[in-house]
Amino acid sequence: MATYENIRTMSLTATAAVDQYHFVKPSTGDFTCEEATADTDIACGISQDAGATGEAVAVAFGGVAKVACAGTVTVGAALTSDTDGRAKVAAAGDVAHGVALTAGVVGDVISLLVNPSCRLIA
Repeated sequence: MATYENIRTMSLTATAAVDQYHFVKPSTGDFTCEEATADTDIACGISQDAGATGEAVAVAFGGVAKVACAGTVTVGAALTSDTDGRAKVAAAGDVAHGVALTAGVVGDVISLLVNPSCRLIA
């Protein structure tokens, strides 16, 4: 079961529709975001609610947050974004956004220790 713990959030304005529990990256304007679309994107956090264009979205940037899975994830795996902002296991050359604390499969929502340092997987 996915849970939150010591979550830190900020409010950003969506420049396009954002789904709940997806990785988001900074957009072009101040304090704006859009869904991450590549495993090399530098995410600023995970959307904690859905938002339409122009709406405020709570974005988790620290602590233990929830994230939607794009595929099979095991505990301890470094995670990155797929083309829809969902979590997948990071591979060489990817930018990791956190570490899975629970396991899941496509469609599941799991717990992720958010890693804002965005380390590159070698």
